[in-house]
Amino acid sequence: MVRKMYLACHMKPFIIILLVISGFQIITSGQRVSSDSTFTSGLSFEIIFDHLTEKEGLSHNMVTSMIRDREGILWIGTQSGLNRYDGKRIEIFRNKKGDPSALKQNLITDMTLDPSGDIWCGTEDGIICYLKKTNTFTPYFLQKPGYIPRIDCIVSDHRGKIWAGGAHGLSKLDPETKKIIPIAQNNAGIHGLPNHKLIKNSLVFDQKNNGLWIGTSKGMAFFDIRTEKITSILNTGNRDIFNDHWISALHLSPNGMLWYYDNTTQDIIGYNTIKSKLIYKFPLKNKLLDPHNGFIFETGTHEIWYSSNSYEIIRINYQNGIKYELIKNDITNPASIAGDLICAAFEDEDQTVWLGTIAGISRYNHKKSFYRKVKASQIFPELEEN
Repeated sequence: MVRKMYLACHMKPFIIILLVISGFQIITSGQRVSSDSTFTSGLSFEIIFDHLTEKEGLSHNMVTSMIRDREGILWIGTQSGLNRYDGKRIEIFRNKKGDPSALKQNLITDMTLDPSGDIWCGTEDGIICYLKKTNTFTPYFLQKPGYIPRIDCIVSDHRGKIWAGGAHGLSKLDPETKKIIPIAQNNAGIHGLPNHKLIKNSLVFDQKNNGLWIGTSKGMAFFDIRTEKITSILNTGNRDIFNDHWISALHLSPNGMLWYYDNTTQDIIGYNTIKSKLIYKFPLKNKLLDPHNGFIFETGTHEIWYSSNSYEIIRINYQNGIKYELIKNDITNPASIAGDLICAAFEDEDQTVWLGTIAGISRYNHKKSFYRKVKASQIFPELEEN
């Protein structure tokens, strides 16, 4: 089980103030669907982060993906190697010349866990499977001429089939037959994708609906893995989720809420996949300078983390009123988030949230964040330096 560690940071000229309750005051208010929103300023209580970086043994600070296996081991994909973290020690897997069982490609783009417990990695050069029983890696390549081998998103379904997306489109890998089968693309009639090019965070598996949600630059699509047919704006227009908008940053919460970013309207959308109903709309226009594409993650306390490709991070609390908070790295504060771009996230049983950033992993726990840092000069003006 991954152990949780919390770092007490001592910073001159800061002092620690004990608060009676945990929580935060935020800088903006938001909206539910069809409501007005306002933007107001206010005091924001800092989140206290501790970090896991190259200094602690991580193979690279650029974290691209994170998953936890059944034994509680955290697997961390980076720009240079795969990391196995048991809470005490980090084991690094990298390419080794002359070793056919080693990792074939060091740049991990995405990861997924199959029902048997094996780890599947998307890379710049196809798919790689880590077999836990043998502690070896098996590569799979897209052989069709003209295909771009880079995999940007990868998921496993409940049967163990692997689904991978990239500039080549969507493909299915059957571990039993070892074959990679391309799925209908945008030139395949009404059951094709609105746009065949898939980017990172554009693919999630929905077990309750037995299919894949796919975000493209030409709209949302749903792929039924039983019929292998795609529902999109090409063949239906009767649901708000299927339109010709530019959709990215998909995340499916355990409660069936599908979160995604609508680049066309600049809104974060919450779509209830069980009721087939659009529930939430959080506008980001005028809140971030350039909130395109990015990454979405919902915590167990119903906080939404959104990180855009423009290196801006916003946290949204939609319980008891909808509030926004900007999160930024502060190079003078080692307890701030490690980097201003989040590419991966994970939450463990005690609600510790792990955020994989461009500068390492940052962790926090809202139940234990009962203190914050305040400049001493705010309380004692005589300490202000001239």
